[in-house]
Amino acid sequence: MNPQFLASMCVNRSIFEAIEPALKDLDPITAAVLSAISEYYKRDGSAMFVDLDVLQALVTAGMPNIKHQNEARSIIECIRDLVPVVSTANVAAVVREWKKNQLGSSIAAKLASSNHGEVTELMEQYLNAVDSVELDREPELEEILEHLVNPKNALPIGPKKFNEMLDGGAHPENHIGIFGRSNAGKSLFAIDVHCRLARLGKRGIYFENEDNTNSTRLRFYSNLSGMTKHEIAERPGVAKKKAFAAGYDNVRVQALTPGSVGEIRQAIKKWKPEFIVVNQVRNIHVGGVSGMVEKLERVASSMRNVAKHEGITSFSVTQAGDSATNKRVLDQSDIDNSKTGFPGQLDVLIGVGVDSDLEQRNKRCLSLPKNKLGGDTGDCIVSINKHLSKIEDE
Repeated sequence: MNPQFLASMCVNRSIFEAIEPALKDLDPITAAVLSAISEYYKRDGSAMFVDLDVLQALVTAGMPNIKHQNEARSIIECIRDLVPVVSTANVAAVVREWKKNQLGSSIAAKLASSNHGEVTELMEQYLNAVDSVELDREPELEEILEHLVNPKNALPIGPKKFNEMLDGGAHPENHIGIFGRSNAGKSLFAIDVHCRLARLGKRGIYFENEDNTNSTRLRFYSNLSGMTKHEIAERPGVAKKKAFAAGYDNVRVQALTPGSVGEIRQAIKKWKPEFIVVNQVRNIHVGGVSGMVEKLERVASSMRNVAKHEGITSFSVTQAGDSATNKRVLDQSDIDNSKTGFPGQLDVLIGVGVDSDLEQRNKRCLSLPKNKLGGDTGDCIVSINKHLSKIEDE
């Protein structure tokens, strides 16, 4: 069975309801996976997609044979890899392909049995399936301006002087890249961006597969409460009250180990954020790639698709190479293992640079090697507070 069908049925309940009744003669393991998908939707009538971790538990729970369990896990891992690319358009394409295959088989069977009475009608259905194309509604100019120009709909990034270089900030479906050397402050910048948006009431998920997840949560508490970790330890109740008053309830720090784009999409569907941050995309699991260069491009492409499909803003964090050591202004060539593939999938690329002088003065240089939002590819010096994981407004 085409694994795209299974992935499509996990992503979209309507696809499951359209395809499942006609599926027959499946091998026992695939049949068990399909049965578990069916059971999942039956148990929860409001579920529009399948949680793959729950699906795996449902499938393996009914399999006493270890070999069969491993085969089922392999199928579900294949589904995980396919889920990120099953966008609405891809799901529709899968259904059309399935319809064509089913109708083609029916036509062949009728012709072989000399039962030509229904062939004409089936051929008409087949041609409709082949020719069907779904077109998006053309938006009105006012809708375009509301989406891309209205400052109320922009997500500000960083302090005011930097955000002005981005023409007021990011918009839904934008994909933003953040890169820098280890300990340069890229996660500090990502956390600060996240906290600024949380203060504005914007819900976001911070996916963490690089640092200790609870350490990252503590950094969020420090930023939003204005208290260092030692001050928080002395007065946790005060810190919690301040953090939640500043918007911590709009923050979700989600661990990935190392995670897949499919898991990210599942979390988005559950929590419905307005933006996400992935720290770091280079750690995301991708099947069938030959090296880090291909991996980064594949992940970046998938994260761009996620942003477009879900209508959210996506921030992808990755490393800079040795060329960025002790360097203020970073450019595309400084990205580790991806000079063109990763930046090619972005609307904005933000470099976090530092040299010995900036380090001594607790400052960083934010550069814009790529900027589709404002067009300005300059740079900006900002002050940081390491103890609060915060960029200071000046």
